[in-house]
Amino acid sequence: MKKEELIKKLESTELPKIELQSHRRRLKIALLDADYPERQREFAILDLTKSKVRGGIERMLKGLVSPRPVWKTALVTTLAIVLAVGLTIGLPSLIGQSPEALAAEIAQNSPDVIAALGGDEVETVRVLNIEDNMATVIVEGMMGGIVNALVDLHSKIVTQAVSGPQLTDEEKEKALDIVNADSKVRELLDRGAVIDLVLPMYVTFSRVNQETGKIEEITETWAQMWINLGNTQWGVQVDLIRGKVVSLTD
Repeated sequence: MKKEELIKKLESTELPKIELQSHRRRLKIALLDADYPERQREFAILDLTKSKVRGGIERMLKGLVSPRPVWKTALVTTLAIVLAVGLTIGLPSLIGQSPEALAAEIAQNSPDVIAALGGDEVETVRVLNIEDNMATVIVEGMMGGIVNALVDLHSKIVTQAVSGPQLTDEEKEKALDIVNADSKVRELLDRGAVIDLVLPMYVTFSRVNQETGKIEEITETWAQMWINLGNTQWGVQVDLIRGKVVSLTD
């Protein structure tokens, strides 16, 4: 055989596949051993992630079924704040102003009362009596002037403002004698009540003149005083003309 033919034959010849089983097993084991630490780290990370997710889900479920969940507590707190703010804003409008405070405010700000005081500034305002939405209010000025005002609580105006001089000593003494003779007032005084202040009260009423047959207005001077017992105060109206206590109002 020539050299050239031998070379061509060798180049076209296929070698048989030779595998050693023992070598393949050792190679597989070596490769697996080399990859084990990395896979262990991946498994550890995966397990930790699952644990965190599972723990978060469990806490969320516990929050939803606990006796007082977090969302319920927050909701109750929010509602309480809204209710408190609502009450704080709404209560004054619901309760409203007391009749006594309303009567005092109307009398104090009335132009008729200021005019009756001669333009003097108001020093004290006392509500003596309220009946049928009509309040009797006494307004005292800084200079000692006294105005007896009749206040209509429905229309919120002063329907009458009458001023006059102070009571004389004789009138004050007469008023005290009348009051001390009244059984209801005497009961309060026996319990330790104290007469605080005695002021004039001007009462205007209409009557028919017997001679002319015409209706005329008459103004009388009465007395009024305040009696204090503890935290309670009574207003007393005294008719000096007829010598009797007309009203005793707490």
